[in-house]
Amino acid sequence: MSYRKIGIMGGTFDPIHNAHLQLAQEALESQDLNQVIFIPAGQPNFKQNRNILEKDTRKLLVELGIQDNDQFIIDDFELRKDSLSYTIDTIEYLQRKYPKDELFFILGEDALLELPKWHRSSELKNKISFLVAKRSLDGFSKDLDRLRKLGYNIIEFPFYYLEISSTMIREKRRNNREIRYLVPQKVGEFIKERKLYR
Repeated sequence: MSYRKIGIMGGTFDPIHNAHLQLAQEALESQDLNQVIFIPAGQPNFKQNRNILEKDTRKLLVELGIQDNDQFIIDDFELRKDSLSYTIDTIEYLQRKYPKDELFFILGEDALLELPKWHRSSELKNKISFLVAKRSLDGFSKDLDRLRKLGYNIIEFPFYYLEISSTMIREKRRNNREIRYLVPQKVGEFIKERKLYR
């Protein structure tokens, strides 16, 4: 059996929204991936000071958001942990789970610049390639060159960003504004039914 190419989308997903899904789809198509795995963070190291929705609710929101795409799946590895979520632990888990497949971590330009600060980053760069969604095709080359010289395997793909964020959605909900076209329909319906982010 030949190996598969699997993309990994990590995030708090509080909530998942259309830009997350568009990024995953663009990575899948542009890099000929076989599948994208969404990994909701359990206790994100970088968001310890912010209240986030409980794990089960965020997991359900992701499930609702990806349910109409057979190439999108969810793995609750980080949600099942009682400790902080670190990317390298997740990658090592996925490498054990998919030993014959090639894994790619999907992220945007902004997150890329923080890579050297990630937990055990020096080990992480030897374990996985990074698919980086570029907002533009210029003005970022020096940063890419610097990270590549540090040993990170970075593969770029163009992406026209949707100006949507989870912060924006939470803010709109607090202000009783519509989120209908920012999230998948089922996600929006669930948020409204449960009166989330109010």
